Amino acid sequence: MRLFERWHRHGDEQALQEGLPWLERWLLLPPDIVRVLGQEAAEEIRAQVIEKLLLEKQSALFKAEQPRAFARATLKHRLLDALRRQARMPDVHEPGVAEDLAAETLAHSVPDVVTRLHEAQLWQRLVQAVGSLRLEERVALLLLHAPDRLLEEDWRELEGRHRPPRPFRPADAISRDDIAALLFPGTPERVAYERTGKLIQRAYARLRQQLAVPSGSAGEEPS
Repeated sequence: MRLFERWHRHGDEQALQEGLPWLERWLLLPPDIVRVLGQEAAEEIRAQVIEKLLLEKQSALFKAEQPRAFARATLKHRLLDALRRQARMPDVHEPGVAEDLAAETLAHSVPDVVTRLHEAQLWQRLVQAVGSLRLEERVALLLLHAPDRLLEEDWRELEGRHRPPRPFRPADAISRDDIAALLFPGTPERVAYERTGKLIQRAYARLRQQLAVPSGSAGEEPS
């Protein structure tokens, strides 16, 4: 805990980097829960818990009599919440987005009217699916692949997180490092990069879920 206290009190980023592996070893993921949630989802929850424990100014971790037990209890609570949410979600398959789009849009060199209509409907579903993502997921995915499709209000929201001078809006796709710096200004680089990677993974998973549900289905929106 001494390393984390140095980070908490003095902003010692080196102490944070040295302490993170220890905290990750404290917060082992139960295999039974990983099998249900999936490895990526479980790791994302753990990353969120670590971020909350270390980055909140009034984090209870630094006041707990038994920090390790407190951290483990916090993770367990979040994992159980995720299990309860998943139990309420409809059962869906998760085919690869790229493979599906390629199969749907490139199957015919001269598509007939029905195929064109289906392609238009698929594209509309993709647009709606991207729009249903949370702000940070949507921004991360679009900055990585299609910055020109990022809505002005989303960019303004992102821009507002930065102190002057404001960042320039990218005209072309940018790297995850640059996306992390835009999404999480003031956050240690490693933490921001790992969080951004998890956001992008979660965005892909949400898109797969959205596209796997037949158009017009009234399934509950994934949380």
